[in-house]
Amino acid sequence: IKKMTVPDIVSGLVLLFRAVTEFISMVFPCAQGYDQLKRLMWEMANANIFKIAMKIYMHYDEFYNDILRALSCFGFFNFKCFGEAVGDFLRLMFLTAQTPKEENIVEFVKGFLEGIGEEKSPENLLKCVKDIEAIWAEVLEALQHLSKMTLPEIIKGLTMLFAAIKKFITMIS
Repeated sequence: IKKMTVPDIVSGLVLLFRAVTEFISMVFPCAQGYDQLKRLMWEMANANIFKIAMKIYMHYDEFYNDILRALSCFGFFNFKCFGEAVGDFLRLMFLTAQTPKEENIVEFVKGFLEGIGEEKSPENLLKCVKDIEAIWAEVLEALQHLSKMTLPEIIKGLTMLFAAIKKFITMIS
């Protein structure tokens, strides 16, 4: 994780999850009353990689700061601080409410409808949509490509954005 490249972060997270899973499985027989610890173990065992990736994307600054704090604490042999930083990271990743927040999606749909000149409220439309989180993830990924401001990335971002909008329209029709 220390190198902060995507492959190193992924490798580091896999090693971290294995270590935490091993630790939890060692202490699990003694975990009577440790509800958060049990919940973390269950969440890690049943993790949805897409939702984890979305959480990291939506809360990148918090994850990044927790990783930096954990590395700093470890470097200074402050293991309590290291444990807190790892705990904060895992809590945010596995134990907090799912992202994206519903109000973000509603605001996006309101803005989208206003942008195309639609005057009706999005609430009735959103009742018909079954998997808006997946479409939202595609919109966010498209924006990542668009933000790079190179012709190939803009083309890729627009293609993804149009595909996401088409899926949304298909869902509501």
